[in-house]
Amino acid sequence: MHRIDTPGATPDNMFTEGDPTIPTAATEVSAEWLNAVQEEVAAVIAGAGIALDKADNGQLLEAITALIASAAPEMPGYATTETPGLVRRATDEDAEAGVGNGYISPPQLAELLGRANVTAAVRDMRAGEIVMWGKATIPTLSDGLPAGLELNGSVVSLATFPRLLRAWVGETDNATAEAFYRCTDAGVRDAAGTHIRLLDMRGVAPRGWDNGRGLDAARVLLSYQDDDFASHVHTQSRNSGSGSLGSKGCQGTDTNNNGYSSGSNGTGATGGSETRMKNVAVMFIIYV
Repeated sequence: MHRIDTPGATPDNMFTEGDPTIPTAATEVSAEWLNAVQEEVAAVIAGAGIALDKADNGQLLEAITALIASAAPEMPGYATTETPGLVRRATDEDAEAGVGNGYISPPQLAELLGRANVTAAVRDMRAGEIVMWGKATIPTLSDGLPAGLELNGSVVSLATFPRLLRAWVGETDNATAEAFYRCTDAGVRDAAGTHIRLLDMRGVAPRGWDNGRGLDAARVLLSYQDDDFASHVHTQSRNSGSGSLGSKGCQGTDTNNNGYSSGSNGTGATGGSETRMKNVAVMFIIYV
């Protein structure tokens, strides 16, 4: 095979139609070049064991496909999800319908992604999930609704946030659950209600549900628990002697059997307004 090199060919061996106004002659097509092209094509077809057929203009493609298949017997025909092979581009119709074994080109992918409702997909994946949120505001997504709602015990519409049904406690527990029960817009419990009561996580910390372990026995899921500390006693020591302790309030006898009078006794007050652990303030939200 060789590039055209007859009179009229360009310096880089390309064809030109010429320009009679300059004048520039058109490229001459020689029998030598035409025969070279013909034999190159015929050699591919013959190499695949296919007899030349004047009436068949698809023999070159047939030959190339056959040669590739014969060079790699493990890759017959077009590739599938189960079998390796030749790869073809999917039609636009197949790409949109999600069928066939063709590959999707970057422009097709961009077109499909442009049609996708990413916001709805994200909501479908995460709705009902409770997370800690480190800001006082919750962003609004492209559909005009917030990404989530603060868990503040409010009553919200299931028509506006239908995915919150995932958090519903169910018909059996609707009458007793402290949160996530269906209700009317006024908060009255109703298993077929159009609203749902959110959990109130303001000012409290979560605790893992005991669920039979025995550390927090008989605890109901989503139930509130007030602060407390384990039962314990304080002891007070005294020296032996005679007389009365008066307001110290110890009653009994010393080693010399001297009596002590009764009275009140206590330690000085210490601490703050509540019993608490070290903590960081965050907002709890539920994705909708």
